[in-house]
Amino acid sequence: MGKDEAKGQLSWRGNSLHINWQHAGQQQIYQDIQQVLQQLANQQQAHVRNNPRAVSLLGSQSAVPITVHPLGGCNMADDITHGVTDDCGRVYNPDGGVYPGLYIADGSLIPSSLGVNPLLTITALAERASYFIIRHDLPNLFPQHTQTTNKIATAQPATTKPYKQATQTSA
Repeated sequence: MGKDEAKGQLSWRGNSLHINWQHAGQQQIYQDIQQVLQQLANQQQAHVRNNPRAVSLLGSQSAVPITVHPLGGCNMADDITHGVTDDCGRVYNPDGGVYPGLYIADGSLIPSSLGVNPLLTITALAERASYFIIRHDLPNLFPQHTQTTNKIATAQPATTKPYKQATQTSA
């Protein structure tokens, strides 16, 4: 896991999604990671198992990186000239302000690799968007249910008890 240059681009042409990522997998970070893994393996008298996608079926070095956490595409920014959403995930309207009730709440808000698993960051961003949906948009989106949505919007979060480690009992 590492932080690459994040220079890949996705584009839609006709009915097809195209990926343009010049020199994907050939960045210095991949060589640095491989070197550190080899050093760690040598210290432990172990073997490094390389990424099977780093070599094509024909034996050439293809170095095609993969990701299980696609990020970017709808970046957060201070204004529409620098991104797609505000810090709450609300989508900017080119005519000014944001589109009411339109939120982005996934990894596409994050502009590039974090260098660590992004699960908690994505979760925090989704929770923030949820908060704003409930507090600011829910009553406006469902005016026919104003009494119910106002109750939801003004509800206090549940309190939780401090974590207490379970103790093992012997039989």
